[in-house]
Amino acid sequence: MSELRAHGIGITKPPGWKGGMYQRAAAGGEPTNAGVWVATIALPADLTTFTHLLDSTQVRELLVGAGPFTVFAPDDDAWSTIDLATLRADPDWLARTLEHHVVAGQLSFDVLAQRGTLTPVGGPDLRLAVQGTCATVDGASIVRPDLDAGNGVVHVITGVLEVPR
Repeated sequence: MSELRAHGIGITKPPGWKGGMYQRAAAGGEPTNAGVWVATIALPADLTTFTHLLDSTQVRELLVGAGPFTVFAPDDDAWSTIDLATLRADPDWLARTLEHHVVAGQLSFDVLAQRGTLTPVGGPDLRLAVQGTCATVDGASIVRPDLDAGNGVVHVITGVLEVPR
């Protein structure tokens, strides 16, 4: 296994990591923390689109890895503002878009409030802005921070962090 480093934190990439995307191994079981991530993201009724998109890509394999990870999960209203059919029709663009929502390390809301930028697993750096108890990541408001996911944390956001096609 090789390692990806961001913010001074190393995360182990499972076999099959290809240019920012995972290729599912032909054999082998799913890591034990997979259920925690799936439950954390799938339980809220307003994260169904994000859950379905993860399940349709190999980015899910990243999240069920050792971590730790921070995920900015757009709510369903956020996905309704973009051309989802076009995004789904381009699997590479979809994977890169989802990777842009994942950061190495477990970064709580309090830690995020002290940062100006974050380097996601894929795509350009993310800009953070904090005013009082409100925070945004690339202009998307963080509306439900600090959902525990076993090997990381999920922050629900009101926008999709898009990457160029």
